[in-house]
Amino acid sequence: MTIRIDHLIWATPDLGAGVRQMEDLLREPLTEGGVHPNWGTKNYLGSLGRGVYLEVIGPDPEPEGPAPTLWGIGEMDDPRLVTWSATGVDLDELTRGARAAGVPLGAIREGGRATPDGRVLEWTLTDPGAVICDGVVPFFIDWGDTPHPAVTTTRVGELVELRVEHPDAELVRSTYEALGINGIGVATGSEVGLIASIRTSDGIVDVR
Repeated sequence: MTIRIDHLIWATPDLGAGVRQMEDLLREPLTEGGVHPNWGTKNYLGSLGRGVYLEVIGPDPEPEGPAPTLWGIGEMDDPRLVTWSATGVDLDELTRGARAAGVPLGAIREGGRATPDGRVLEWTLTDPGAVICDGVVPFFIDWGDTPHPAVTTTRVGELVELRVEHPDAELVRSTYEALGINGIGVATGSEVGLIASIRTSDGIVDVR
């Protein structure tokens, strides 16, 4: 099975400020995504080419749902790349295989949001709250018949590389191997970090 990066998740405690910061870094405007009613969050998106996109997510400025807790958004002080998602097809089979390999991806869930123009996007995903190896192990998403955001949002750059730093690099490598993930560099670091190198009109920038 070939594991492909679906999207990168950059979380921010202040959505407006985070969007401005990311647009300044990438030199391109992000596309307004929509509200996640069950999570208390809202997102903006940017295509990174080849079926990959960047998601900037933060607390919904006009909350009607719960306070955000996913990925620690409600408690974070500074924005950062908190995790990533991989493309999945048969999530039932994938989670069974992962569980047998000792990697608990959690229950399969349904997700959805409305876009600003009223379209409804729906998807299936493994539990995004099942944080494994401090978030450097992805959750998996199946978009079904919904058009992929990488082809419906503004192009903001091209993903060149995604790499990981972790105090227990060997654990991350063995977990990736169990899930069939390759092509992502893993190095030992004093702190946990995801680093995405993105080619922009001004050259390559790192998003952390």
